[in-house]
Amino acid sequence: LAAEITADKTNRYDKVTAVERYFKDHSFVYDTQNVAVPGKNDDYVDQFLFETKSGYCDNFSTSMIVLLRSLDIPARWVKGYTEGTYQETLDYNRRIFEITNNNAHSWVEVYFPGHGWISFEPTKGFSNLSSFVYNTSATVNNQNNQETETPAPAQEPLEDSLPEFDQGATGTTTTTPDLFKNFSVSFKDVFFILLSLVLVVYVFVKTRLKWFPIAAILLYKYRRDGIVYFKAYQSLLKQLERTGLKRQEGQTLREYAVYVDRFYHSNDMQALTRSYERALYRKDNAETEWAKSVELWENLIKKVSS
Repeated sequence: LAAEITADKTNRYDKVTAVERYFKDHSFVYDTQNVAVPGKNDDYVDQFLFETKSGYCDNFSTSMIVLLRSLDIPARWVKGYTEGTYQETLDYNRRIFEITNNNAHSWVEVYFPGHGWISFEPTKGFSNLSSFVYNTSATVNNQNNQETETPAPAQEPLEDSLPEFDQGATGTTTTTPDLFKNFSVSFKDVFFILLSLVLVVYVFVKTRLKWFPIAAILLYKYRRDGIVYFKAYQSLLKQLERTGLKRQEGQTLREYAVYVDRFYHSNDMQALTRSYERALYRKDNAETEWAKSVELWENLIKKVSS
């Protein structure tokens, strides 16, 4: 099977990636529950590759290693953990991940001359977190016709791209690079950002007579509880004050309602105020009063804001 998978490949890297891809392009299934157990005369890898094609990380990784070793490619089995679940970020951009027994995982490492052991991920549904670029054009043959690879020039050390692990007293902490280490903001940038915020706030305040009724209607119209009437009525009083119809000190609500209705040539404010007072002073059902007066309130707040 290994020879068939790699028949058209001429270098170690292409052969390894072909075997890795084989498990993801064919009808293999990742399953941790219904996994076949080899019998006394069964081979673990043979059973997975040619019979069940169903299993978990150990089945995939072990099978890839056997296939690679049959091609005389040095491969080893690695047992460890996936990255876990992110919890919080500490100082210096250190991040804490919770790693439990459910994160246990196995994968494959292959040896490349000049680079060392490189990780590969055959398990279906999992992705390889490491990045490896290999110069496949640098393949040469020695006198014994054995394939050897020369390292690609100017290749950065693999360790620089891997996360650092800080074993602290509280658990396993993964330290990620500071992405904003070289990020700088000039005084001009800060000035324009602050100026933009000031302009947004200014426009927001200057146009509140227009957007406030829409917000108030969305906030109060469809509520049916014991306190919505009192909040909605107070919002109407504030909007009236913004338009210049301020309630004078010592002026009762009824007196103020008459003053508002004279300005708008109607009796709507007085009708709404009588309903509001019944809910406020006579202990009538505030929900019932609000249900009867919500349309009157809506018409008034729209009229005040027009």
